[in-house]
Amino acid sequence: MEEQQPAVIRTWRRDGTTNVMGLDVAIENLSQGGANLVGSDSDRREIVRKALLAGETLTTPLASFTIEC
Repeated sequence: MEEQQPAVIRTWRRDGTTNVMGLDVAIENLSQGGANLVGSDSDRREIVRKALLAGETLTTPLASFTIEC
């Protein structure tokens, strides 16, 4: 059976609209320049994964990302 990933909600800052994505998609989005992070690709992914799973809201200039409760 496939493991269920937490849902991540992206809220666009321009108009407040939201969309839902899987954790892996959100991590890729944020680690590839969406968040202001430094380090190797794997380091950035791990930082984003830990922050989202810890309940933190991550923000970029365009949107915020948070795990759905």
